Amino acid sequence: MSSFAAALKLTPLAPDRFAAEVGPEWLQGRATFGGVVAGLGLEAARRRVAADRLPRSVHGTFVAPLGPGPVEIRTTVLREGRSFSHVRAELIQDDAIRTQITAALGAARPSKLVVEPAPPPALPEPESLKAMPYWEGVMPRFVEHIDFRYASENLPFTGAKTAIIEGHVRFHDGAGAPPHAAVLGLLDAWPSPILTMASRPVPASTVSWSTTFAAMPETFDAEAFWGFRGAVQQAADGHVAARGELYGPDGRLAAIEEQLVAVFDG
Repeated sequence: MSSFAAALKLTPLAPDRFAAEVGPEWLQGRATFGGVVAGLGLEAARRRVAADRLPRSVHGTFVAPLGPGPVEIRTTVLREGRSFSHVRAELIQDDAIRTQITAALGAARPSKLVVEPAPPPALPEPESLKAMPYWEGVMPRFVEHIDFRYASENLPFTGAKTAIIEGHVRFHDGAGAPPHAAVLGLLDAWPSPILTMASRPVPASTVSWSTTFAAMPETFDAEAFWGFRGAVQQAADGHVAARGELYGPDGRLAAIEEQLVAVFDG
């Protein structure tokens, strides 16, 4: 089984260009799992700035499906300021932009303004929850790489009354993964909460996705579970606004995501 770290391997072509190879084992329907796509863009962007400038936010626009095979990543430093660097990464296949990632990276600095985040949701211990089995041919292929522990009965396509998902998650093989890219992967691994309200399988696609990093650990604990809570803020006309929160093994808020999702259930 391919590790998440291996899926993010980059080969430099020039100071601003990189090559990658996306394997079919990370497919999500006809497109590559968004966590891998965003992770590749972020890792390419990080190579354009100083090491002490850490990712603070990542915004992704998924223009078209990025399939398995070779990918070229072209990066542009949009601005190098005293506090932040802004870098754009374009993931290209067949001479067309498939995904655009924009990252804001900044070094830590002293501040007296501190607000502690709300505590994580009260979830059962992951060891007390059943692991979600992988059904080949029914679930997207990338799901085989993820250890899901749902903490509620709100599963996709079960006709739930509320569009909320809670649980724990980790990679089956997350060893060596860069922390920020790994968090992007764990956030995006969960289905959109809107799918819990559907009573049958329906297509859904992420249009744009924004993540803000909070209390990120310095290293990624590949063995530990991370807590997740996702909820829909609003849905109408086939467009869904959703928010997700990922909590580290220490219980602190690690990252917040907001997504625009298109659903096709008409």
